[in-house]
Amino acid sequence: MNEQTLMSKEFFHPFMDIFRHGLTFTYRDIEAADGSCVHITIRGEAGGSWQITRSKAGWQLSKDQTADPHTNITIEPDLTWKLFSKSIVRTRLEIRL
Repeated sequence: MNEQTLMSKEFFHPFMDIFRHGLTFTYRDIEAADGSCVHITIRGEAGGSWQITRSKAGWQLSKDQTADPHTNITIEPDLTWKLFSKSIVRTRLEIRL
């Protein structure tokens, strides 16, 4: 398969669904006021958006934008899968950002 095919909604969305659920765990030690919201957008046809919001119970994931975000993150699909799967080292990531 070529990269174009792998970045289609058919394959990329299920992959990202798995990793987006890990965001609440990734953010578990990030202190923020209740109601703090991070909105994440992955560009392109295969992309999408969701948000995580801080509550007393911890970070909560939502596909719907339920609050005004305190931070917006927009990222390209080819970098997203590398970042979420830890296939890119931090120094290389900082260069790309």
